[in-house]
Amino acid sequence: MSIKFLKLFTFIFIISNLIVFAQPITIDSTFGNKGIVLTSTGNGNDVANSVAFQNDGKIIVAGNNNNDIVLVRYNIDGKIDNTFGNNGIEVTNLGGSTDIGASLVILPDNKIIVGGYSGNYPKYYLSLIHISEPHETVLDLVCRLLLEKNN
Repeated sequence: MSIKFLKLFTFIFIISNLIVFAQPITIDSTFGNKGIVLTSTGNGNDVANSVAFQNDGKIIVAGNNNNDIVLVRYNIDGKIDNTFGNNGIEVTNLGGSTDIGASLVILPDNKIIVGGYSGNYPKYYLSLIHISEPHETVLDLVCRLLLEKNN
């Protein structure tokens, strides 16, 4: 058996499984504006890096804007949950020239842990922060690990 045949067989096998097991996708037009939500969190480029769901169905998005960590909480219909942070948006500056919320985890009690990094090139800190509710803008720095680029 040739390698070309094996590659072709593998490719066809993978594609056929994707077709057989793929679920049809439909956009929920009741969510946001015909299934789409766009949120401006400040003056700059908004970047969403991670999404998680709380036990009550509310949606938390972690990312960054203007080099600050940003969290936004949405209700299940896609509207911003104004009871979270400052009218649904929580912005945190950890003091670096670049603060990025890269991932998040929702704990069983709905507390939020955000993983990301903060710092000034070439030194960055890998950071975990804990966000409490309701209306607490003070974050607890869980841990910080220095990552430094050496030439």
